[in-house]
Amino acid sequence: MKIVYFNDTGKEINIHPGTLSHGTKTSSEPIQPLEERVFELPEGTYPWIMMCEHDGQLSILVSGKQDDEQEGSLDEEYDDEDEYYEEYEEAEEYGEYGDDEEESDHARRIKDVREYAKSSANLGAVLFVAGAALTYFTDSKLPLYAGAALGAVFFLISLVVFIKSFRV
Repeated sequence: MKIVYFNDTGKEINIHPGTLSHGTKTSSEPIQPLEERVFELPEGTYPWIMMCEHDGQLSILVSGKQDDEQEGSLDEEYDDEDEYYEEYEEAEEYGEYGDDEEESDHARRIKDVREYAKSSANLGAVLFVAGAALTYFTDSKLPLYAGAALGAVFFLISLVVFIKSFRV
C-alpha cells in the first residue's frame, strides 16, 4: 500500500528512524515545506502515522500495522455508524474531548510582550493628557511640553516593543 504525505506545516519534517526499521520504504531525506512524500507500506498492512516534535524539530513515523482482530472488534462494537457518532457527541458534551491544551510558552511570551506594549502606550497617553490638563489650569506651557514629550517617549517604546513582539 502506498500513501502520500503533504507537508503543510511550514517546517522541515525529519523521517523518524522507526519508519525505515518497520519496513516502510521512503527516502530518508527530510520532507521540505510544501513537498509531497510517498511512503510504501509492507503488504497486508494499513498505515499508522505519528508526528512528534522534539527540541523544535518535527519528525514523522509511518508504520504498517497488520490487519488483525482489533479492526474486527471495532467493527463489531460500532456496527451502526450513527451509534458511534451519538457516543462521540455525548462524550463531547461532558468535556471528554475538550481542548485541554495549555498555551505554549512561546504564545504566552508573545501575549505578555504585547500586554506590556499596550500598557506602555496607555501610560504615554495618560502622561500627555495630564500635561495638557496642567497646562489648561496654569499659565505655563511647560506641563504640556513635558507631558507631550513623556507621552511620545512611552508611545515610541510601546511601538518598538510591539514590533519586536513579532520576532519573539
